[in-house]
Amino acid sequence: MKHAHTLKRAMAVLLALVMTLSLVTPSWAAGRSTVATRGENNGITWEKVDNIKLPTKENAAVADETQQYADTDVVRVSIVLSDPSTLEKGFTAADIAAGSRQAMKYRDKLESKQEKMTKTISKKALDGQTLDVVWNLTLATNIISANVQYGQIEKIENVKGVKQVLIETRYEPCVVKESETTDPNMATSSNMIGSNFAWANGYTGAGSKVAIIDTGADTDHPSLSGAAYSYAVKGLGITPVTAADYADKLEKLNAFKKNGDLKASDLYVSAKIPFGFNYIDADLDVTHDNDTQGDHGSHVTGIAAGNRYIEQADGSFAPALDTALTQGVAPDAQVYTMKVFGKGGGAYDSDYMAAIEDAMILGCDSANLSLGSGNPGMSRQSDAKYQAILEAVVNSGMVVAMSAGNSGHWFENTPYAYPYAESVSWATNGSPGSYTNSLGVASVDNVGSTGNYVEFAGTKMFYTDTSEAPIQPMTALAGEQRFVYVDAVGNPEDFAAAGDELKGAIAMCNRGEINFTAKGNNAVAAGAIGTIVVNNAAGTLNMSTDGYTATAPYVSLTLEDGLIIKAGAEKKEANGVTYYVGKLTVGSKAGVKVQTADYYTMSDFSSWGVPGSLELKPEITAPGGNIYSLQNGGGYQNMSGTSMASPQVAGMAAVVAQYVRANKLTEKTGLTARALAQSLLMSTAVPMYQDHGEGEYGYYPVMQQGAGLANVGAATSAGTYILMDKGTNAGAADGKVKVELGDDPQRTGEYSFGFTINNLKDIATSFNLSADFFTQDVFTNQFEDGSEVNFEDTYTTDLSSNVTWTVDGQVVEMTAPAGLANCDFNGDGKVTKADGQALLDYVTGVLDSISNKDNADFDNDGSIDTYDAYLFFKQLSKCTVEIPANGSVHVEVNAKVLGLDKYDKASDNTGTYVEGYVYANELASNEGVMGDSHSIPVLGYYGSWTDPSMFDIGSYLEYHEAGTESRVPYMYAYNKNATKYQALTVQYAGDSGMYYFGGNPYVDETYDPNRAAINPDTTVFARANFSLIRNAADARVTITGENGNVYYDKASGSPASSAYYYSNGASWRNAQGNISLNTAPTAAANGEKITVKVTEAPEYYVTYNADGTHVTNWDALGDGASRTYTAFIDRTEPVLSNVYFREDAETGARSLVLTAQDDRYVAAAFLIDYDKMSILDRTAGSPEGAALGAATDISLDLSKAEGVDHLYIQVSDYADNTATYKINLNKEELNGPVSVTLDKQSIKMYKGGTAALSAEVSPFGVHPDGVTWKSSDETVATVNERGIITGVNKGTATITAASIKDPTATASCAVTVQTVDTTLVGALMDTNGDAQFFTWDLEHDATWKKLVNFETTKSVSASTFDVRTGDVYLQDGSFNINKMDLDTGKTLATYPGFEGEIPMWDMEYSLTYSTEAKPMLASVYATYFLAPKPVDNLDLSAFDLGLYLWLYGDASYFTAVTSLGANKIDTDKDGVKDTDTELFLALDDAGNIWTMNVYPKVDEETGKDSWTASFGVIESNLVDVGYAATPTDDGDMYDSLYAAVEGEELVLYLSTYNGDSSNVYRILLGDNGWEAAQVASFGDGVWPATLVGTMYHANEDTTEAVNAAMSKTTVYTAQAVEMTPAQIQRYNGAETKAASGSLNASAPVAAVVNLPMGDAAENASASKVTVSADEKTVTVDVIAKDAATNGLFTVDYDAANLTLTNVSFNTQYSSHKDEAGKVTLGYVDLNGVTAGSTVATLTFTVNDPTALDKINVTVTETQRNDQTVENVETLAADLHTETETVNAKAATCTEDGYTGDVVCKVCGKVITKGEVIPATGHDTEIVGAKEPTCTEDGYTGDEVCKTCGVTVKKGEVIPALGHKIKLVGAKEPTCTEDGYTGDEVCTICGEIVKKGEVIKATGHDTEIVGAKEPTCTEDGYTGDVVCKTNGETIKKGEVIKATGHQYKDGKCTVCGAADPDYRPEQPEDPGQPEKPEQPENPGVKTGDSGVLLYMGLMLLALTGSAWVLRKKRAR
Repeated sequence: MKHAHTLKRAMAVLLALVMTLSLVTPSWAAGRSTVATRGENNGITWEKVDNIKLPTKENAAVADETQQYADTDVVRVSIVLSDPSTLEKGFTAADIAAGSRQAMKYRDKLESKQEKMTKTISKKALDGQTLDVVWNLTLATNIISANVQYGQIEKIENVKGVKQVLIETRYEPCVVKESETTDPNMATSSNMIGSNFAWANGYTGAGSKVAIIDTGADTDHPSLSGAAYSYAVKGLGITPVTAADYADKLEKLNAFKKNGDLKASDLYVSAKIPFGFNYIDADLDVTHDNDTQGDHGSHVTGIAAGNRYIEQADGSFAPALDTALTQGVAPDAQVYTMKVFGKGGGAYDSDYMAAIEDAMILGCDSANLSLGSGNPGMSRQSDAKYQAILEAVVNSGMVVAMSAGNSGHWFENTPYAYPYAESVSWATNGSPGSYTNSLGVASVDNVGSTGNYVEFAGTKMFYTDTSEAPIQPMTALAGEQRFVYVDAVGNPEDFAAAGDELKGAIAMCNRGEINFTAKGNNAVAAGAIGTIVVNNAAGTLNMSTDGYTATAPYVSLTLEDGLIIKAGAEKKEANGVTYYVGKLTVGSKAGVKVQTADYYTMSDFSSWGVPGSLELKPEITAPGGNIYSLQNGGGYQNMSGTSMASPQVAGMAAVVAQYVRANKLTEKTGLTARALAQSLLMSTAVPMYQDHGEGEYGYYPVMQQGAGLANVGAATSAGTYILMDKGTNAGAADGKVKVELGDDPQRTGEYSFGFTINNLKDIATSFNLSADFFTQDVFTNQFEDGSEVNFEDTYTTDLSSNVTWTVDGQVVEMTAPAGLANCDFNGDGKVTKADGQALLDYVTGVLDSISNKDNADFDNDGSIDTYDAYLFFKQLSKCTVEIPANGSVHVEVNAKVLGLDKYDKASDNTGTYVEGYVYANELASNEGVMGDSHSIPVLGYYGSWTDPSMFDIGSYLEYHEAGTESRVPYMYAYNKNATKYQALTVQYAGDSGMYYFGGNPYVDETYDPNRAAINPDTTVFARANFSLIRNAADARVTITGENGNVYYDKASGSPASSAYYYSNGASWRNAQGNISLNTAPTAAANGEKITVKVTEAPEYYVTYNADGTHVTNWDALGDGASRTYTAFIDRTEPVLSNVYFREDAETGARSLVLTAQDDRYVAAAFLIDYDKMSILDRTAGSPEGAALGAATDISLDLSKAEGVDHLYIQVSDYADNTATYKINLNKEELNGPVSVTLDKQSIKMYKGGTAALSAEVSPFGVHPDGVTWKSSDETVATVNERGIITGVNKGTATITAASIKDPTATASCAVTVQTVDTTLVGALMDTNGDAQFFTWDLEHDATWKKLVNFETTKSVSASTFDVRTGDVYLQDGSFNINKMDLDTGKTLATYPGFEGEIPMWDMEYSLTYSTEAKPMLASVYATYFLAPKPVDNLDLSAFDLGLYLWLYGDASYFTAVTSLGANKIDTDKDGVKDTDTELFLALDDAGNIWTMNVYPKVDEETGKDSWTASFGVIESNLVDVGYAATPTDDGDMYDSLYAAVEGEELVLYLSTYNGDSSNVYRILLGDNGWEAAQVASFGDGVWPATLVGTMYHANEDTTEAVNAAMSKTTVYTAQAVEMTPAQIQRYNGAETKAASGSLNASAPVAAVVNLPMGDAAENASASKVTVSADEKTVTVDVIAKDAATNGLFTVDYDAANLTLTNVSFNTQYSSHKDEAGKVTLGYVDLNGVTAGSTVATLTFTVNDPTALDKINVTVTETQRNDQTVENVETLAADLHTETETVNAKAATCTEDGYTGDVVCKVCGKVITKGEVIPATGHDTEIVGAKEPTCTEDGYTGDEVCKTCGVTVKKGEVIPALGHKIKLVGAKEPTCTEDGYTGDEVCTICGEIVKKGEVIKATGHDTEIVGAKEPTCTEDGYTGDVVCKTNGETIKKGEVIKATGHQYKDGKCTVCGAADPDYRPEQPEDPGQPEKPEQPENPGVKTGDSGVLLYMGLMLLALTGSAWVLRKKRAR
C-alpha cells in the first residue's frame, strides 16, 4: 500500500501544481497596462496584491441623531380619506347645528364608508390585525384617527381610498412648571385688559358659551357653582343652555360616537357647566380625581369664565373679587368642559379636533386650547388636513384661542443666548397655535399680585407655597412674628450663628448649594417655627419639599423681597455669619397688591414667532405670568404660562360675542361673530414698549407680542372696526388685523398694503393716521481674544420712513395746522411736504430763495437752518381722514422704510426684519372724549427670506477641515460634536461605516476643495446630515455636473422640523436630521467636477393645491436655503513606480521612499506591519501646491519596522482608490512550502451562538493566500466563507480551513457546541409591532414562542418581575409603568413614570426592600443609577456616576441592571459585615459589570433617609464577543439584564438591542472576570426584547462569588441626590466623555465678557471712505455722531480725480448740493437717527486710478438738532491694496531668476520693481543605481540634479556577477523510491540554473538469509528473502519440519543415533542392493521458492493497481 500512497501523493502534487499555475495571471492580463504590478530596485521587490482593509481613515462620522420612530413604534395617525368632509361638500356648520337632513345624510354616508375602510385597511395593510380606531371624524375633515405601527404607514397609504396618512402631534398643557417673573393674577389684571370697563358696561359674557378643551375641571369648585352662576345671570334677560337644548344634536356629536349609550342629561353637569365629556377615555368623568393629568383645566376654566359670585355658608352670594380674589374674564358665560387629557394620556390632534367639531355643533362662541407641542409649529403643509378643521371654524362664528407656547425665543438656550446677526429664526411657537386660523396668544406679566403674603415695613410680599399636608400653611402663623434672616445657604452652622434668637422665630436663608429639604430641616432643628427661602435669582421659586420631615410652614420669597428685608432689618454678625433680625406680619388670608408700570413686561417664557410661512404669530397678548385662579379641591393657586394667557382671550371673545349680539353687529356688517371679535380684539390691542434701561425704550418685537396687549374694554366700546384688504395676511377674510408683507429680495424697502376703516356710528368721525417702523437691533460682542462677532438683539430699534396715504384712491397730504398757514415756501399756493423740502433745499443752497422766507425761522434764532425744517415737518406730520356716518374709507399705505441696509449689512447681507404698527386714532370729540384707537401690526423681511441660513452655523468642513468657521454652533449647547453635525457622508464599498466627505480622509492637512474626490463606482453619498434652525416644508438634494448634467434630483415632499429646546423637559430635541441618499453620480465622466446641493425650503415658498398637493418654488430660494459640496470624479487608483531606501547621512535614519502618481492627487501612503496588521507610519501624499496628476515622492519612516520582513505599502487618493503592495524583505522565504494556521485550535460555544475563526496562509506573499472552510458535521456547526461558525446542535465538529493555493495544506479547529438548559421569559415586540410576553426554551426550541399578547399596552421599553405577586412591571414607550398579568397580558394598573419623561433604560424589582404591599423599583438611565422607589411614587433619587464610569470603566453610561438580593458588607472597616444591603449588578456600554451594594442611611444633617451605595467594577469580555450598546436616535436603550441560578452557579442573561434585533448573551463569573457568550438571537425586526425571568431567580447564596471578586477591586462610595428633571442630563447620542473633535472657536462659550446693547457694529465716531474692488468707485458713508432729528454736513473731495455720481440718504427728508469739490448735505428725520447710523452715502467715480495712491475726503458736521457744531473728520483710503507679483521667475541651476514686479491687480500700476536672483547651481543625487545580479548588469546610477532633474553625470554599467552554483535537493534512489540528481541553484539570486533529474528506484537485490536445513530432531527454515541494499526483509521464510530419524539396523542413517527400539534381525540375502532415499522437492533448490512467491505477489499487486486506476477512470 505504500506504493498506492506514493501514487496518490504524486498525483496530488501534480494536481496542486496545475491548479497553482492556473491561478497565476500574466501581467499583461491584469488591470490596465500602465499599472506596475511588481517591480525591483536596489534589491527591493514589490508586488501589487488585493487591497486589505485597515482603519486608515480618520474622518469617521459621529453617530447622527435622525430617525424619530422605529418601524415598531406605535404612533397616532390621521388616515385622510379621499371623499370630501361634510363641510368640504358644501354644507355649513349652521346646517349641522340646525339638523339639516341632507347634511346629516351625507355625514351618515361618510361614517358608513369609514367603517368599511377600517375593515379594508385591516385586511390589506395590517395582515388581518384589527385597526385600533380612536376617532372617526366626518364634519370638517374626513379622517380615521388610529393607533398603528410606524412601519405600517406606507402600506396604509397604498390602500385605495386613502389620500394621506399623517402622524399626529402629541400635545401637553402650556404651563410653566417652575414659576418665572412676577405674580400676576385675575383680580389685578382687569385693568391691563380693560375687563373692568367691559363689566361696567354690562358685558360679562352672559349668554355666551366657552369650550375649554383641556384636562377637565373641578366641577364642584365654588367658582364653577351652578347656583352661583344662576344667581349672577338672573334678570339679565338670557336663557342658560340646558341639556334639552342640545338633545336633538346629540347623535351629531363625536362624543356620542365614542359612547353611544349617552343621553343629553348624562352630559349635563350643572347650570355653569351644561356639557362635559371625557374625549380621551370616552366617559363622563371630566374631573381631575381619577388621573394624573393635573388641575390645569380648572385653572384655565377659572381664568376664562370663573363665576362672578361665590356662594357663602349661609346660602347667600358674595362677589368673587372680594372673597376669592379672582373671577373669570367672562364670568357669566357657560363652560363646556371637553377633557382631552385623562387616564388614556393625550392629547393628540384627533382628540382636540373631535372636541372642536363638537364645540362648533354645540354653537360655542369661543374655545380655548391651552395646549401645544414643544417644537416650533408649522402653518400648514403636512398638517393641512388638521388646519382644514380650523378653516371650517372660520364660518362657524367660534373664536379659537390657542396658547403660543412657553419656550421663550429659540436662541435663549444656545451658547450665547442670542442669535448671530445672520440668523433670524426666533420662532418657538408650537402647533396648533402656529396654525393660520388659530388665534395665537402670547403672555405678558401682570403688574399686580394676588395670594398669601407676609408684610414687612408696609410692603406686602407674596410668597410661593408648594408644600402639601402635613406641612402647615404659613397662614397658621398669622399675625406678627419675629424673623432671623441668615444671609447664607442654611447649613446647620449658619443657623447656629444666630443662637437663641432663632428659637421661636421664622428662619430665613438663601437658595443655593444644598437642597431645599436640608435647609428646612436644619432651620427647624435650630428652633425655627417656620422657614422662608429667598431666591438667588430673579423670579419666583417652586421648591420641592419631599423629605422635609417637619410640619412647620415652609415657603419661598423672591430675591427682590429679600433685598427689601435686608435693607430694613437690623444687621448682626456672629461666627463669620451675617444675619438680620426684625418682625414681619403673616397674613391670615390671601391679599391683593395693585401696581402700575410705565411699561409692561412680556413674559420671558412666552414663545416667539414667526413660522416658516412668514405669517405673523403670535397675534395677540394677554396676561399669563403666574395667574391666580382655580385649584382642584376648591382652592386657588398661581400658575404661569401662555396657558393662562390664552383663556383670557377666549373669555374676551365670549364677552365680545355678547357685545356683538347685543348690538346686532353680525346683521349690520354681514360678518361672522368670529371675524368681528378677531378684528375688534386685534385692532384695539395696545402695542407694548420695552424698557431698555437708562431712559431708553422701544417696541417689543411684533413677532413677540403680535397686535399687542388685548383690551376687551376697548373692543366692546368701539364704534369702528378695521378690515384688511385681501392678501394683506393669510387670515384677512377671517377678520385678522395684521399686515404680512412677505420678503423683499430686491431690498427696495418699499411696501404697500391696504385696509378699510368702518364706522358703525350714526355720525361722521375723523381719524389721524400714522406709522412707526422698526427692526431688531444688532450689537457687537468682543471676546477675550479681541475678536468681534455681531449678534441680533431682542431689543428693537426705530427706523425712519416716508409714508404716503391714499384714501379712497386719492393721495392725502399731511394736514397743515393753523400755525403753518403762511408757510407756502415753494409758492404753489398750498402748504404741503413740498414746502418743507423747499425749505431744506434753501438751507443746503439748492435754492437761492424761497417764498415767505420771513416765516421760515421757526425757532426765532435769527437764522434759517435744518432745525427750522425739522420744526416745519414736525407740525405737518399727521394725516387726517374723515369717515362718514355708517360708512367706510379705504386706506392704502405706501411706505419707504429707511435705514434697513445698515442692519442688513451688519447681518452679513442676510437681511433684517421689517416691523411696525400703523395707527388710526380717532380724534377726540368737542367735549374732549377720546375716541377709538386702532393699530395694525406689520411684519415683513428686508431681503430674501432665505438669505439667512436654514441651518446651524458652520459645518464639519468649515470647522474641522478648512478652519474657516470659529464661531460656536448653536447646537454646541446640546452636544460638543455639533461641529460635525452638518456634513455630507459617504460610504465606501465593503465598509459599513460612514465617513465625512471632504478633506484628506487619512491625514490632517490644509483643506483644498480641488482635491475632494469620489469614485462613484465604489463609493456612494450616504447621507446629507444637517442641523436645522428653521422648519422646512420641503427638502431637495441635487447632484449636478459642471457640464449641466443632472445626475440626481429628488425632493422629499415632506416637512422637516428644526432643532428646538423642549422647555418642560429641559433638553434639546431634533438637534440633527439627515436625508438618506445612497446614490452616486455613476454617469459622470472621470475628472468631472460635481456639486451636491442640499436645500431646505420654508413654507413661504410652498404653494398648496386644493387636493393637498404642493408645489415648491425652488428657484426663488436664497443662498441660506442650501448647503453645497463640490467633488471631482476619480475612478483610478494611484500607481507605484519606484521604491527605494534613503538613509539620512547625519542621523542614519532609514526611510522607504515611494514614487507614486495619481490622475488627480495622492492623498496618503501607509507602511503596514503585516504580522501585526498595524500601521507603522502614514504620510501625506501630494504636497501643497502640487500640479494635477504630478508624480510625488513619499517618504515612510522605517524606524518602527526594525526586524520586520513582511510589509504592506498602501497608496490612496482622495476618492479612496487604493493600491496595495507587498514587500517581503526575506527573499528566500517565498520558496518554502505552503501552510495554514488558525487563531484558535478549539472553541466551546452555545447552540444558536456564533464564533469567528481567522486563517493565515504562509509564506508571506504567496498568491492566492485565501482558504476554503468546511465543517465535518453541519448538523452540529456550520461555517460560512468568512469563517463565522454557528452552533446548530449539541455535539462536536471539526472546522477545516484549506489553502486555495495548495489544498493539501490545511488547519483544523475542534468545536464543541453546548446547549443551555434554561427557559427565558420576557416581553417583546414582534416584527408586526405586537407587544406580548414570550417564553424560549433555549435547549429544545429554535426560537421564542408567544405566551400572550398584551391586552391594552402597545409598546415595550423595560420590564421586571415581582417575585412576591408573580406580576410583571413593564415600562411602555411613553415611560408609564404598567402592572401586568403574565398569564393574560392584562394591564392591572398604570403608574406615571419619572417626571420630565425620564425613561428607565432598564429596571429591576427590589428583592430586599420591596414588600407585597409596597413594590419598589430600581433602574438605570444614562449615567444614573436610580435607587429603589415605590412604583406608585417614583422620584429622582439618583446616583450620578458619570465620572466613575469615565475614570474607572472607560465607559459613558449604564445600560442594564439586575438584583442579586440581600447582602451584607463591612461599611465601617471593622472586619465585620454587619450592614444589610441589596446587591445590584449594572452593565455599562463598555461591557463592565458594576456591583452596587445599596442601602438606606439616615442623613445626619437632615435626619432624612437617603440612599448610599458601595460599588466597584469587574470587567467582562462582552465587547470581545460582539456586544455593542446601541441607543436609539431618540435616546432610548433596550438592554435587559437578568440573574438566575443554574445548579449552584450564578448566571446572568443579557438581552441587548443591536440596531435591528435583540441578541441574548449568557454570562458567568470566572477567575478573570465575567465571561460571556452569545446564545440566541430573536431575529431581525424583533425588538425590544426584555427579560423578566428564567426558571429561578438569584438568591443570597450567589452573592458570595461576587463579593469574593469584589474583594480584589477598589470599592467606592456615593450618596444619592434628589434631582429634578431639569437637573438630569439627558442622553442625546453624544459622547458623555470629552468630544472627539475640538471646536476651532475664537473663544469658548464661557468667554463672553460683555454684551453691550447698542447700535450695529459700526464705529459711531467716524464716517468712512471705501474703495471698490475695481478701484473705479469710491463710497463715503456720512455717519451721525450722536442722536439727531436734523443736521447739516459738508463733504470736501478732490474734484480733479473724483466725480460725484450719486447721493442717497437714510432719512425721511433730505437735500444736497454739489459744487466744485464740496457737497452740502441736509436732512430731517422725525423719528431721529441714532448715533453711529449712516445719514447719507456718496458715490464717486475715480477718473484715473493710476494717478492716485490714496483717496482723501473731509467730512464736516456743522448742524445737529438746534445746535451749531464743527466736527471735522479727515478720511483716507488706500488704492492698489490688491496687488500681485508679475514677471517673477525662479532661479534655476543655470539661469538667474527674478523676484518679480509688484503691481496693482486692478489697474496694473507698478508698485515695486523686482530684483535679480542669482542661479543656484546643481544640487545632485544618485538616481537609478542598481546592484548587479547574477544575470543582469548593475548600474552605478546617474548623478541627477534634485532641483532641475538634469543628468549631470551618467553612471556606469556594473557587469553581472554570474551565478554561484550550489546543488540543492539531491537525493539518492532507494530500492523503492526514485532519487534526484539535485537542482543547480544560484546562492545569490536563488534562481534554479539547471533542474535535476530523477534517478529511478534500484529495485531490491535479494539474498536468502537465515536458511537452515531441518535435522532429524529439529525443524529447519527456508530462510528470509532480504534486500542486500537496505536490509529490508522482502519475504519471511518458512519452517521445515524435522525429518525424524531414519533408523537402519538400530542406527539413524542420517545422524547415526542409536535406535532405542532396535532388535537385531536376521541378515537378508546379501545379493539385494540397498534402495536410495528420494528428496521431497526434486528440481527446486532451497531458497528459490521465496523468490518465486515474491514475484507472484508483485504481479498481483501491479494487476490490482491497474484495476484501481481503471475503476477511477471509469467513475
